[in-house]
This record gives sequence, C-alpha cells and structure tokens, in this order.
Amino acid sequence: VVVVTRQLRAARLVDLRHCCVLLAAVDGSVFMERCDKCVVVVATQQLRLLDVHHCDVVLRVRGAAVIERSNDLRFADYDDDRVAFATKQQLLDATHLADCANRWRDVDDFSWLRADAPSPHWSLVGIDELLEHNDDDDDDDDDGG
Repeated sequence: VVVVTRQLRAARLVDLRHCCVLLAAVDGSVFMERCDKCVVVVATQQLRLLDVHHCDVVLRVRGAAVIERSNDLRFADYDDDRVAFATKQQLLDATHLADCANRWRDVDDFSWLRADAPSPHWSLVGIDELLEHNDDDDDDDDDGG
C-alpha cells in the first residue's frame, strides 16, 4: 500500500503487482506501465496506461485517460463521496482540479480503433462494484486460490 496525501508534480508507476496506491492530487501527468492487479486512486491532469492489466482506477482527470496494450481495466469516479480523506478538497483546489470537469468516463484506447463498437479492454463501474470485486479477490487470496 502506497499513500501520498500531498500534491505531486508528476508520478510514474512501473512494474507494480498487487498494489494499492493513493495519489491524492497530481498537478501534471500520471504514467502507469507494466502494472498488474492493482488498485489506483488518483486525481490528475493526465493519465496514461501502457501494458497495464487487471487494474481498478478510481479517477478524477482533466483530460481523457489514455490506455494502450492494456486490458481488464475498470474505472470509477474519484468524486464519489465514499472516496474521502482529510486533505482531498484542499489538494483538488491547490492543483486546480476542482475547477475542471471530471472526465473519468472518457477513456481513449489506442489499441481499439473501431468506432462502431466499444472497447472490450475497459469498463466503467460504480464504487460499490469496485469494492465488492476487490473484497472477493481478498477472499480468494485467503484460501490459496
């Protein structure tokens, strides 16, 4: 578990496995590469994922998230009231992310160029579904499966 509850200029998450990461507010870009089975909670100006698999991203983003060569990604809304910590609003104000529209639903998949069908590589979920799914994963780990 990695928790950063202060403002960052940028973040790079590389080769993470089975991690939970909270990046409260990133004034620039967040880049994830070669990550697997992680949960990332982040507010940022820009998000880019490359070779990322089986991850959940709780997101507030100014521009569209960009994914490439990634699959089984689920995105949830950072602005949900259940995503709460003491400095959340203060950090969103400091990075001017509170002033912009949250485009967490806008994901550009560079590996899926068909306009006539949605990408099979990612989906939108509610916080309830995300929490339920991750609780199920924890149960699987306890019994060795």
